[in-house]
Amino acid sequence: MKKLFYLLFLFFISFSSCDLFEDSLENENSSIKEDNQTRSNWAAKWFVTTKKSCQVDITNKDFPLPATQVINSKYDINNHGDATLSNNQVLFNRSQKLEPVPYTLAEGSRTKGSKNGPNLEFYKREDWSDKIVIKNHDNGSYDNCYNDSEYNAGETLYYYFSFKNSGDASIPDAFKIDVYLDAVFVHDLTFDSWVIEPNGGVNWGWNIPYLTAGNHTISIILDGDNEITESNEGDNEYSRSFFVNGESSGINLIPYKPEGWGDNIVVKNTYTEGEPISLYDDPIYTTDSKLYLAVSYANAGTETINRAIKTALYIDGVEVRVIDYGEGNPFLAGHYRTHWNYAVNDIVLTAGTHTVKMKIDYDNQIAESNESDNEYSRTFTVIDLGGSDLANLQFYKKEDWSDKIVIKNHDNGSYDNCYDDSEFAAGESLYYYFSFKNSGTVSTPDSFYIDVYLDNEFVHDLNFNFWNIEPGHNSAWAWSIPNLTAGNHTLTIKLDSKNDVNESNENDNEYSRTFTVAGPLMDYESFEFVESRYFITKSDGSFLTGELSVNNSVLMLYGLGSISIQTIDNQNIIFKLTPNNSSTAITIIAYKAPEINSTSMTDILTWDSWVLTNSSHTTPDIGGIWTFTKSNSYIFEYSNGTTYMKGWDYADEASIYYGNYGGPYSGVAFIEEISSNYLYITDDVGYWYSFER
Repeated sequence: MKKLFYLLFLFFISFSSCDLFEDSLENENSSIKEDNQTRSNWAAKWFVTTKKSCQVDITNKDFPLPATQVINSKYDINNHGDATLSNNQVLFNRSQKLEPVPYTLAEGSRTKGSKNGPNLEFYKREDWSDKIVIKNHDNGSYDNCYNDSEYNAGETLYYYFSFKNSGDASIPDAFKIDVYLDAVFVHDLTFDSWVIEPNGGVNWGWNIPYLTAGNHTISIILDGDNEITESNEGDNEYSRSFFVNGESSGINLIPYKPEGWGDNIVVKNTYTEGEPISLYDDPIYTTDSKLYLAVSYANAGTETINRAIKTALYIDGVEVRVIDYGEGNPFLAGHYRTHWNYAVNDIVLTAGTHTVKMKIDYDNQIAESNESDNEYSRTFTVIDLGGSDLANLQFYKKEDWSDKIVIKNHDNGSYDNCYDDSEFAAGESLYYYFSFKNSGTVSTPDSFYIDVYLDNEFVHDLNFNFWNIEPGHNSAWAWSIPNLTAGNHTLTIKLDSKNDVNESNENDNEYSRTFTVAGPLMDYESFEFVESRYFITKSDGSFLTGELSVNNSVLMLYGLGSISIQTIDNQNIIFKLTPNNSSTAITIIAYKAPEINSTSMTDILTWDSWVLTNSSHTTPDIGGIWTFTKSNSYIFEYSNGTTYMKGWDYADEASIYYGNYGGPYSGVAFIEEISSNYLYITDDVGYWYSFER
């Protein structure tokens, strides 16, 4: 039987249908065709969009919904709960560089014929609107990526592009991609993530901040430095034009907050080494003798500024610095500038709230279309350390952290860019990171203890014995707690739990965070339901199958559990799976995947399962159940219960391709006869198979 199924459905050979088949199909299809019209609303393939069990709040719905809506449907999983997802999915964090992700081209999109080495060219994915997609917001993933209909001045342009290696040799793992806006170089991207094999593809995206009004063209050039010798050097560039709404004209300078900055003006107590990727406030103390200010502004007009721009900085209404920059450096429309490490010397600030302000073009030397939007001000707080010569430990939020304690479901790898994860599953380990500082006036001892509690139960203590923490300095630490259980939890950390440090304030040593742990990590990739059977693909490539029945609003999956539909439309579904011997339901969110075209032959073939009644092949067991699904898989079962999954696709009304699930296909099978209750197939090596419904 294995020989048959390695042969049964491989493709790339075309065959014409026979008259006898066409006649019998036309004569016997009328009643079945009408029946399948009713079922067409169910037919689909569905992908699950979360690998964690989760709680979903659905309002204004009547529950439960009819379970028959998912019959002849498949649901697949695409989000594995990590920052980098499987296949072609990535969760975006726009304060960090967006990483490229690989994908494998569908068989029909692969370039065939002779090649002469590698070749980079742009490629339009089936679920994209173009080879370059332009958005006015972060799409959230590389799936279902379509152009937005409107773009407004002042917004950020998010662009996504896809390219492939259509050659017959691998592409090296390092080359440049240049990006231009209106023929002006914006930035380049270095692709150095992996070797791109023939027919391998890449999805990537990034952004260009602050759009100006008018018509624009974005152009992307693959292999901008010509590092790769390609079989075709003429297909490396692609452009898209778009229009931005707005009425800005001439020159207009405005305050601007760059991506990764905490504000338009950032207040620091230390000098920043190198050009900052992100910039956030430092705590300011009465003992600080110097402030460092960082500011940013943009040219929101349509003309280039070809002269110096003077920006004045004020604290509590008093001018403290003037930034004079730009002579000989054209400031293009739609661009912004950043200035940092501008020191305010020998300043004495009292404890309390203070105001810092910037005024762009403060001497009005540049004529602008709007002279009223050049100023920006904000407040900051100065902390009084007190007169006592004591240390003081207290929790501290680092500028690139999401909280004073950060809770993660995986090792972050460093103390940089540390943000909470959104999902935690039972059985996983909890990774916690915490930061604290000495806000006192003397150093801490070189040893003190830190206690950790989970739900008010002591877990462990940590002995900080590395160094003395000087006044105004901070430290960070991390550890883990294994085997989370489902439910709500509170993590509490107590600094100096044994009172080894004599502190000016003993009441700020404790901090807590609460979080929710969902049920066990799901290992399901997809769900598919036909008239009388279900098929569930798991993350390791194995799958579950069994009999299926509908009991009012519930799908009964024999051997697994039951499913109730929460909400469903043409593209998405939410359902709850309650496993056998469990009262806890797992909420599963899924989206519809592509399916084969509906034809007379495919509708009959996929309507329900078939029983093999006879065959010239000696391997398949007579009486085994075979199911052809609309999602290009076919499942066959030996009489001993062993089940296999392969792939198939439509060739014409008299033949189908077959092979491995998902391709490539390597053979063809001929539909010699088909009706509502009878199926007769021959494969391309001469074996025949007879089925009844």
